[in-house]
Amino acid sequence: MLPVDRDGELVYEFILVPWAGACSHSASAPPNQMIHVYPKNPFRSTRIYQAVTVTGSLQPGLDKAQLFILDGTRTLTYGYSMRHADCPMRQG
Repeated sequence: MLPVDRDGELVYEFILVPWAGACSHSASAPPNQMIHVYPKNPFRSTRIYQAVTVTGSLQPGLDKAQLFILDGTRTLTYGYSMRHADCPMRQG
């Protein structure tokens, strides 16, 4: 997961990407492999690319999100979104 909106360790929305490093350190994944997730409740995350489990309903539709990454800003096009998602953190 790549945080889109966060405050310290609290994540309010993120892009779910198919592999670690996608979109910030390598080429972007195709839009049909990225999901913009809006969790029902913010959750704590101490690092990007942290594995998460997401449960909810996918909504199709191309859109864009802007990420602020250590080495600059990146705009990603995603093909799905998920609102009010349950996002319990994966352990391990």
